[in-house]
Amino acid sequence: MRFRRLASVLATVVVGTAVGVVTNAESAHASGPWEIYTYTRGPGSDGALDGCVGVQEPVEENSSPIEQDRCGIGNEWDMLEIDPGLWQIQFGVGAGKCMNVKGASTLNSAAVIQYTCSYSASNNLWHLDKVTNVGGLDWYRIRNQRSDKCLNVPQASTAFDINLIQYTCGAARRNDLFTWGPA
Repeated sequence: MRFRRLASVLATVVVGTAVGVVTNAESAHASGPWEIYTYTRGPGSDGALDGCVGVQEPVEENSSPIEQDRCGIGNEWDMLEIDPGLWQIQFGVGAGKCMNVKGASTLNSAAVIQYTCSYSASNNLWHLDKVTNVGGLDWYRIRNQRSDKCLNVPQASTAFDINLIQYTCGAARRNDLFTWGPA
């Protein structure tokens, strides 16, 4: 099985702070670990990104929910391409836990959790679909291989500690857009 790590990083200035942002899905790892930013929490009018994808406590256990969290508090992700265009998104570099749709559900509003990584479980495999560029940042939909539904911040909430779900990908939704930069 071939592993390709995401490689090139484009440096972008956001509120006076250099933030590396991927230029395409093929280029998201070599400089990892990453913070995955939610569009619902930014970019604000000042360009700031302060909402990140994290794991609810206890972070070492299977079935812990994936949530919208604050950035800069250890929410580090690693992305491994295991087949062309097909990715595992792992919490904590080398921790062996992957972003996963609970119970391999194909339904809208199914919980997204972390679970032990498996190369044969399609509910922990994701496509990174570039959608738009806003303020110099490429924004992606993170679409599940099994369900063909997207990682989603329910009701476009801007609150922290909101558990993420999968939902039908939407053309004009901001709650299913994500980008990433070095943690």
